[in-house]
Amino acid sequence: MRLTRLAILGLLVWACFGLLGLSPAVAQTNRSETSITQALIPNPRQRQSWIADQGQLLTPASENNLNVRLNDLYNRTGVGLGVATILRAPSNRTPRQLARELLQTWDLRGALLLVTVGERKAEVAIQPYLRASLRDDVVASVLNRTVIPSLNRGNREAGIIAGSHQLADAIQTSLNQPNPSSGNVPLNSIGWGAWALSLLSFFAVGTETLPARLLPASVVQRLKLLYLFGVGCGAVALLMWVAAIAQLSLSVVVIASLVLGGVLFLLVGWSRFA
Repeated sequence: MRLTRLAILGLLVWACFGLLGLSPAVAQTNRSETSITQALIPNPRQRQSWIADQGQLLTPASENNLNVRLNDLYNRTGVGLGVATILRAPSNRTPRQLARELLQTWDLRGALLLVTVGERKAEVAIQPYLRASLRDDVVASVLNRTVIPSLNRGNREAGIIAGSHQLADAIQTSLNQPNPSSGNVPLNSIGWGAWALSLLSFFAVGTETLPARLLPASVVQRLKLLYLFGVGCGAVALLMWVAAIAQLSLSVVVIASLVLGGVLFLLVGWSRFA
């Protein structure tokens, strides 16, 4: 039984490291991908820019003006919007995969527009927390009505500039004018709550490592209840993170949390006290 409890504690520790991006396997993979991506498209943030024009599609004046707009977006909202151009994506990566890698490598904490000249494709990679502000239909409209048609007509610079401005405007408008009636759960409003529940769950379940033989019976009984409470908190915290990323409605989160917490409490409680 104690082995099972320690296994649960270990899974919680692994989950915490995973949320922080410190999982050993993931970290090793990320380091490899980062080095390759940096060699392909250097991070423009190292020179205080938001644009990596490896495809040489922008004039210096256009790049400077676009940087001014992207800096303004960041100063007003804290959201970074990067722009990258490249002649052709590597053979072992699709443009979408490359866009996602660049978003993580540059640590933009926002979104990234990637244009590949050879494929005449454009992709937008978005951090999960921003999806409520930069919806899929908005991104599709910008790409299909502005960026890609301009690429097909050979007017690449105009398409990149117009598309970047439209994405920046959409982000800024959404963040400055939230829509409470949407019913979606934004990540920034529940993130601290989820982290608090995760930490509480971690310490509560961790009480199982205490030597029960050295503690009074009344304390042991309370620790058992604390353990159950910790399991429930961990489940609710996980559900909150999933809800934020999937943009579920608040009512769905509340109902699912109550059901999941109750089921876990009954199952774990029955296995411990039966």
